[in-house]
Formats: sequence, structure tokens, C-alpha cells
Amino acid sequence: FAVDQGFKSNGSRKIRSVDDETQNGLTGATAVSEKLHTQGVDMLFETAKRFVKASGIVPKFWKGDIADAYRRIIIRQSDEWAAWVVFMHKGVVYASCHYSLMFGAKSAVHGWNRLGECLAHLSRSKLWLAVLRFVDDYFGVERPDSAQHAAQCFERFVSLLLGEGAVAAHKTE
Repeated sequence: FAVDQGFKSNGSRKIRSVDDETQNGLTGATAVSEKLHTQGVDMLFETAKRFVKASGIVPKFWKGDIADAYRRIIIRQSDEWAAWVVFMHKGVVYASCHYSLMFGAKSAVHGWNRLGECLAHLSRSKLWLAVLRFVDDYFGVERPDSAQHAAQCFERFVSLLLGEGAVAAHKTE
């Protein structure tokens, strides 16, 4: 089914397709083997509080958002049998196979969670950024004079790993 997400910058409608994997039975056939871990606003507040305590400086926040996160992870070829969508439009039957994680599938949430946490870990350990993550949104606290640079470093690093445009430029602040 389609979800209307408002308008794009060019004035056209932004429509997100969501695959109802509960309705078609895929969710029921999916076993979860791990617990999801994300950081929320409470942890962001705690990180900012610790930053102030350690440095005496009120931090500036930065944010980055991964564009089309689920679509960046290719599914295994052996799982393609479960990634077909068949629908009817104006009396014509269409069939399409997904080759990446499907928005609406439980497995997509867990697949992205693993990659998302890897990106956060690498950003912390290789770039020394105070990065927190909530699904595909990344947040950090930084000195006011270097917050923009930190966001740019994160954007460039993720682009090296996931491809040009992986961090939505219009959502980086």
C-alpha cells in the first residue's frame, strides 16, 4: 500500500510504498533472533549533560539521516522467492521482485539495525564522533565551532561506505 508523505522540494507528491508483510504471511514466517537496540532522546540528553560536565561548554547538536536505508541492503538471492509482490491495477496483474530489504518487513528492521549499529560504531571508533542512533537517524553533540564539521565528516564517511548521497543532504543539520 502507499503512504502519502507530503510534497518533495520540486512540488511533486512523495509516496512511500509499504509492503504489508503481515497480510501476505511473510512476517509470520520470520523468526527474530536478536533484540533491537537504539538510542533515544534520553541518551542524547545524557550525552549532552556529560559533555557539559567534562568540557564546561554547551554543545551544539548535529543530525544526519540515511536516505532509503532499507533499500541499501540487498537481500540474499536465495531469499528472493519471498520478495515478490503481485498486485492488480486497472484490471492488469503486475508482479515485481524486491532485491533489497522491503519497507514493512520485520526482517528489514533487523537487517538495517545491524548495519545501522555498525555505522555508528565505526563513526565512534574511527572518527571519534559522539554518535547516537535512532533507526536510520544519527545524532551527535559537539563543540559549537566544530559541529558542522562533525556532521560533514559523518556524511562523507557514510558516503564512502554506502555510496554517494547515502546521507540525505537536505536532512543534515
